[in-house]
Formats: sequence, structure tokens, C-alpha cells
Amino acid sequence: MALSIAVMLRRCTHLSEARYAAGMEVQYLGFLFSAADTDDYRSQTKAIYDWVAGVELVAELTEANQALVNEVFATYQPSVWMVPAEVLPLLPTGAKVVLTGPDYGDTAKVIGYFQEGDQATGMDFPVWLHYTGQLQLFEATERATVLVLDGRPEERPGFANLDHLADVLEALEVEG
Repeated sequence: MALSIAVMLRRCTHLSEARYAAGMEVQYLGFLFSAADTDDYRSQTKAIYDWVAGVELVAELTEANQALVNEVFATYQPSVWMVPAEVLPLLPTGAKVVLTGPDYGDTAKVIGYFQEGDQATGMDFPVWLHYTGQLQLFEATERATVLVLDGRPEERPGFANLDHLADVLEALEVEG
């Protein structure tokens, strides 16, 4: 089986979710990075990503900080960066970028725009649509290039309810 559209699992926080996503052929696995992250969080993130195969890492940054960009680049070598426009000048040459809004600024490195809910209309670049269930799934897949789903924390160590992913990913499965 394959998915009918590219999918990103955003803000992944535990191995169960990452392994499930990779097994369901999710293309992108996203992690949120912040200057306030602890060493424990960063080592856990690295361990999660190192355990899965077949997915591209997306580094999501919400703040402009050169030291953070340098550390994430050196440690994780992300395939894609999901950042606001003010972070663009700090990224390495050749970086692939999905811009978060509302200011899209310089689009030289942009491969797509991150959009919430039903805002994804009339965009010049591919749309990475944050699917929250506001739209019917078929409407979302018509508007999006990449469907972005949210990760959720484990309910307790070693136990995660993945129904929020299963419902959407199983609906997106196609033969092939």
C-alpha cells in the first residue's frame, strides 16, 4: 500500500509515533527545535530519528537564532526546514524551505508554504496543509501538496494512542 498524497508528521515526540508513521510510508517526520531545548530533548530527538528509515527529517524552527540553526544543521542534516521568513538568511546554502506565515519574504529557497486549515487557496508554491479535521479529507488533499498531521505526546512512557494518525493514514491508503 502507498499513500495518495505526501504526508508529514509534525512535532513528533516519541518513537512509537515515528515508527508507525514510517511504517505507513509517511514521507516527512518533523521535529520542533528551540534554543530552550534541553540536552535530553535533543538526544531523544536524535535517537527517534536514527531509529526510523525511509522518512525525511523536517526541522521546524519558530525563532531566528544562528547558533540553533548551526547546531540543528550539524547534528541532524535536515532535508527540509520549516521556518518563518526571518530565519531564511540564517539557513545554509541550498536549504529546502517550507515557509510558515504570515510574511513569506524572500522565496529563493522556498519549496512550499505551510498553511492552516482551509486557507490553502491561490498559492504560487506547493502547499503543506496542516490538517486539523476542519476540512473534509478529500477537500484537504485537493488543496495540498503535502498533508501535515500533528504528533501527540505519549499518554505514559511506552504507551501511545495512535488513532489520530491511523484514521487519516488508512483513509489515504491506495493500492500500489
